[in-house]
Amino acid sequence: MSEHVEESAANGGSTSQESDTGNLEASPDDRATAEEAATDEIDVEVVAASDEPHKSRPQSAASGETARPGFPRRRRRRNTRLWIAVGTLAMVALAVWQIISATTGSQATSPYTTQQAQKGTLAVTVDGSGYLYARNTANVSPKISGTVSGLHVGVGRKVKEGDVLFYVDNDDLDTAVTKALISYRNAKQQVYQAQKQLTQAEQQLDKLEGSSDSSSRTTQVTDEDIEMAEDDVDAAEEGLAAAKESREAEYEAYEEAIEDRDSRKVVAPMDGVITAVNVETGDDVTGGTASSGTEAASTGGTSSTGGTSATGSSSSNGTASSSTGGSSSSAPIVITDMDSLYAKVSVSEVDVTSVKRKQRAKVTFDALPTLAITGKVSRIDPSGANDQGVVTFDVNIAFDVQDKRLKPGMSASTSIVTAVVQDAILVPSAAVETTGGVSYVQVVSSSQATTAQTVSVTTGLSNDTMVQIKSGLKSGQHVVTGQRVDQSTAGSSGSSFGLPGMGGSRSSGSSGGGSSSGSSGSKSSGSSSQPGGQGPPPGM
Repeated sequence: MSEHVEESAANGGSTSQESDTGNLEASPDDRATAEEAATDEIDVEVVAASDEPHKSRPQSAASGETARPGFPRRRRRRNTRLWIAVGTLAMVALAVWQIISATTGSQATSPYTTQQAQKGTLAVTVDGSGYLYARNTANVSPKISGTVSGLHVGVGRKVKEGDVLFYVDNDDLDTAVTKALISYRNAKQQVYQAQKQLTQAEQQLDKLEGSSDSSSRTTQVTDEDIEMAEDDVDAAEEGLAAAKESREAEYEAYEEAIEDRDSRKVVAPMDGVITAVNVETGDDVTGGTASSGTEAASTGGTSSTGGTSATGSSSSNGTASSSTGGSSSSAPIVITDMDSLYAKVSVSEVDVTSVKRKQRAKVTFDALPTLAITGKVSRIDPSGANDQGVVTFDVNIAFDVQDKRLKPGMSASTSIVTAVVQDAILVPSAAVETTGGVSYVQVVSSSQATTAQTVSVTTGLSNDTMVQIKSGLKSGQHVVTGQRVDQSTAGSSGSSFGLPGMGGSRSSGSSGGGSSSGSSGSKSSGSSSQPGGQGPPPGM
């Protein structure tokens, strides 16, 4: 090969020229032989390229052309790079597999999902929903009939006791006062006349009695005359008493007429907010007495605490109807005390048996998601309401504090705490299985254990998520809550586990179940538990 290169270099251009000419005249067999020789030269050149980098590109021995090994070299380089990339990917995949195996391999060997038993506070609650009501609400109606004038207020305005709300025009009021005054004066005159008649009767009696005792009497006075005079005195006394009673009655009528005349000014009987205005200036109103109460109230209000009265309005003890949307009162003006709001919620007949007065409760509101107010049960209706076969009882919740953002008629949700246990050993409800009145759990030595032991336990309170364990289990022990889903069946609907030697099964991750022997109280979706010794919500 090197000799051929040197010879080619010595001959220079003339040799190349001759070779080219010879190639054109060579036969096909000669050209094939020349190509094979060129290929051999290229192979040798690839090997020697690293040792002789500065040598010129070889020429074909047969044809005299310069050899071009570039294409086979690039093909080999591509193959080398491909094998390097494949090897690198394989090493990365192996490293990732080793890391995953190191972190999850031990857990994958356990067929169970587990959780530790731990100490904490368990609260059992009963849920209810309803609306807000105002305890103190007044229906203000004029005491007299007439036409509304000078309406001073609108819905939403705050008023104080004695503030003027509107006037009632009635021209007959002055006439009524004049007539009442005349009647009163006539009654007074009758009393004067009755008094005069009594005086005359008494004087006549005295005269007759004096004459009967006198020795110089000229007229014979008999006992019958004296008796008749005494009867006249008695009649005059009765007439005077009747006249005085009539005078008192006429005086009261006169005062009422004056009061009615002054009642043209209708004022607020209590502090509060105007929640309904059912009249306008120019409307005719009929005088009367507004109904009132202390418990029934609604948006706009329908009642008022009894005993409050004022000029132009009146109230009486009683019970008014209630509503959850808008005022159901037809009174011209409704005033509501916004600082007397409470929640009235409906509780299922199944849960109401565990609800008692003064139990703590937490109230939330759809309109104010961030607001929660604590309170206590103030009243439980003695009779329930049946709505299409569903029986519920109304329970009133008195608030510990009032919030200015709350309004009558807003919807409210309540969680009533019916039972609380602190520093108790708690496990998930999914870990407890009960058969024949006996409760069991499956205990493992650790979260990576592959075998479980069935342990009998005594349960206490329970809610939707946690169960109190009174005996049979210690804090920190691992209990089985379900069975891991096999990867080959990951697309199935779920997995379940059954306790050895027991009937029934529970789906992995179930939050229900776990019926507890001897537990008290009711379970509800609002139940809560605080593992780790945390206390109940503030104010509970």
